[in-house]
Amino acid sequence: MENKVEYFIDPDKKLIVEYYCGEFLVEELIAHKFDIANNEEYNPNYHVLHDIRDAIFLFSFDEITKYVEFLENDTKCVGKRKSIVLAKTPEQVVVGLGVDMQKRNLPINIKVASTFKTAFKFFKLPLSDINEVETWIENHRYQKVI
Repeated sequence: MENKVEYFIDPDKKLIVEYYCGEFLVEELIAHKFDIANNEEYNPNYHVLHDIRDAIFLFSFDEITKYVEFLENDTKCVGKRKSIVLAKTPEQVVVGLGVDMQKRNLPINIKVASTFKTAFKFFKLPLSDINEVETWIENHRYQKVI
């Protein structure tokens, strides 16, 4: 399986949607976050939906600290926001909870969920917008990695 990371930024919804597919080291997650933060539309106060349901993480719970330390040290990446991790396996839940448990003083409210409905309620976004995000993810899920 090849790694694939896609994202889009919706300024109207103040939302960033990230889709992960493949096997990832913690350093790859850091590199991806760095890339997003350098996008001119990026706003650290936008809510983030991390769809990791098709991802496998090749790092331990303790290595999550590297990711958290990166966020703490890169002020472009962190703002006051909500983040939700869409997960379907226990291992994915551990990654989401691990970031939440180790975030220390980061002003990010992190939750783990399994449905878009839960995510949109958490973000206080209209449930009528779910289809747009689901469709985007489904379209990117089945595109071949080049």
